[in-house]
Amino acid sequence: MKALLVVHSKTGHTILFARAIGERLREDGHDVDIKLLRTKGASRPYSRDVELIRPPDPSEYDIVLAGSPVHGGTASPAALAYLEELENLKGKRCAPFATFALPFGGFGGCRRTLARLSGKLEALGATVVEGEGMFWMFGPNKTRMREACERIASRLKQ
Repeated sequence: MKALLVVHSKTGHTILFARAIGERLREDGHDVDIKLLRTKGASRPYSRDVELIRPPDPSEYDIVLAGSPVHGGTASPAALAYLEELENLKGKRCAPFATFALPFGGFGGCRRTLARLSGKLEALGATVVEGEGMFWMFGPNKTRMREACERIASRLKQ
């Protein structure tokens, strides 16, 4: 199956998580493309006027994962703008993923970010599986990252 990981990353943490997820999906035999969202101008928390530069087309993929840092307590405006531009994800298996720096997943916005991305994916008709958040204040915890990647890969198989 073909998998697309669409990622907005401000500091590089979310793209590193995406690469780890991608490697895990490749182990299952998936053809994986990772696309970084680019914006014209800065993407600030709660921005509504986000213009994406050449957003990726998910139509040729079976699996679509949407990744975002927690940005101002929720998903980044770039990640939300990408999902809002899409018309349809029917027939695709999807999952959100996020990175966050505050150690309180719910208070720091990770749950809100995953829920917001999941809701956007569901509204597009996708079959959405539970996503994962990765705490990143002191650098990556490779064991936790591997475990999160395993959970995502397992959920996508179900």
